[in-house]
Amino acid sequence: MDNMDDTVNSDQLHDTIAVAALVYGVDPSEMIEIGGFESYVYEYTKNNQSFILKIIHRERRTKLMLLAEVDYINYLAEHGIPVSRCIPTIDGQLVYKVAQFYFVSYEKAKGEKVSEEDWVPPLFVQLGDIVGRMHRLAEAFTPSNPSFVRIQWHEEPRLQHFSKLLQGQPAVITYGQEVLKQLHAFPVTSQNYGLIHYDCHRGNYFVADGQITLFDFDDMQYNWYVNDIAVILYYVIKGNQTAQNSHDMGEFFSYFLAGYTRHRTLEREELERIPTFLKLRQFLLYIAISEKQAEGQLTERMKLTLDRIRNEIERDEEIIDINLLF
Repeated sequence: MDNMDDTVNSDQLHDTIAVAALVYGVDPSEMIEIGGFESYVYEYTKNNQSFILKIIHRERRTKLMLLAEVDYINYLAEHGIPVSRCIPTIDGQLVYKVAQFYFVSYEKAKGEKVSEEDWVPPLFVQLGDIVGRMHRLAEAFTPSNPSFVRIQWHEEPRLQHFSKLLQGQPAVITYGQEVLKQLHAFPVTSQNYGLIHYDCHRGNYFVADGQITLFDFDDMQYNWYVNDIAVILYYVIKGNQTAQNSHDMGEFFSYFLAGYTRHRTLEREELERIPTFLKLRQFLLYIAISEKQAEGQLTERMKLTLDRIRNEIERDEEIIDINLLF
């Protein structure tokens, strides 16, 4: 959710895209901008196959962090997880540096965004199955190079300086401090903690013929596995999904767990921590939108979300009825 460097001008970007086209072996006219909140994102076609290019500013990620992401994605792909595999430049580099930018390219996921017609129990089971397999594989994962590391949850930049950003909002600051205090008390073991996707909402997977392909591992970090599940639940409850009431939410979760527990057992204690992880996601979202507000980039939709979250925090509303998790 970070911003791209505002000092990058169109000429620099034009030149950067020309270099990207060269190193991936396509004509610059093939590079079609498709947006992106945290990076410049382009789509291009080569040999009748579609690919995604991310242009990432060096202030956002180090080369080692990007190599860690690529290493893990391709490990998952090699073990049968349906993810958008990273592809190299024509001279074999998975992360390519030019000026202040890094390039990373991926196979484009098959299919389209999840439609309401797709959003049915078999998909919930499949999503749980994929996340369960990912977490099982994460337990066994060793980076191919020990310097390929991602951050631990508590190193998240947004959790370092929020008191200054949220000055004049004591209730929100106290809320965040209380959530962090609870998290620091949670046990960390090799069974409950490892690399997670950490942004597995339905904007980050496509569906083709009922089959999911997962992408955008940009937020991946070392965290509790159950927090990956909490993020999914957060966007089912608050996002675009159609869990309009507690029955829908309970139905989604029971089907999701049916898929997940094929591969990993979830202890009751882990499930009991989900409400705290939901609060963490809500708090991080509030910080991210507050950053936009501080930069004068607040959209009307963002403002509504900010107001909603602040009201929920001030009223100390629970995000989920914990009984739905059992």
